[in-house]
Amino acid sequence: GRQCLLQTGINYMFRHFDGWFKNNIYEAVAVDPFKSLLAAQRIGNVKPSGPVYFEHNRWDPFAPYMSVRQTAADWCAKGADVTLWTNEQPPFLNKLDVNSLLSPFVDGERSMSWLTDRFNGIPTTPNCNEIEAAPP
Repeated sequence: GRQCLLQTGINYMFRHFDGWFKNNIYEAVAVDPFKSLLAAQRIGNVKPSGPVYFEHNRWDPFAPYMSVRQTAADWCAKGADVTLWTNEQPPFLNKLDVNSLLSPFVDGERSMSWLTDRFNGIPTTPNCNEIEAAPP
């Protein structure tokens, strides 16, 4: 809450979770109560009431692409109006989160155009038929 993504990247890059937890965090979230708590809060569980636009880099090391794609697919399955744009900018200095940080600059105009169209009443062009669910 007190720093931006860039500052977080600078402060915490190249660090691992091990030093922050007494137990293995990946094992802890794989069993209850954490497994159920996290599943209940999963964003794809509830259909959004308005159109949704996702813009995401396929090789983003900060937020995995398949989780975004799966959320889009889940919402599409619920009948939501979803557009997913995949940024294909190749991996570049991923330990520095470059693919996370450059996406707004690379696709910012496309994203702002989509948002402006919503305010101007222009119909969306959802692409749910192109979005495949992530493999199990």
